[in-house]
Amino acid sequence: MLHVDDEDCVRRIIARSLGGYGAFEIRGARSNDEAFAVLKDWRPDLIVTDLCRPGADGVRFIARLRSGAATRDIPIVVLSGNASAFDAVLRGLHVEAVLAKPPSTAELFRAVMSAAGRPEAKLQADGA
Repeated sequence: MLHVDDEDCVRRIIARSLGGYGAFEIRGARSNDEAFAVLKDWRPDLIVTDLCRPGADGVRFIARLRSGAATRDIPIVVLSGNASAFDAVLRGLHVEAVLAKPPSTAELFRAVMSAAGRPEAKLQADGA
């Protein structure tokens, strides 16, 4: 999973929250440019991205992913404090989920696993 967020603490929290389940190798990127540099050499199972980052347009980032032959089919989960303002645009870009920031660990886990095609996966706290 590639997690794109300009906030180091958010990337660490999500890596810690999801990394313990061993479902994904998790790599992080602070910017669109950093994300595309990572994507040159590695194809993640999915991408989790913050929508609003300083100096970066999350909608354009997603549109660029969708237009690239190597990235168009990678599932995308969007995190944003203001996702509802972009809802129609995001639906048009075929993102798998849009979560209000900050999501609960359970909400994020369900969205990520569903986007990755593993909706049956359960958190240990959910009784699995």
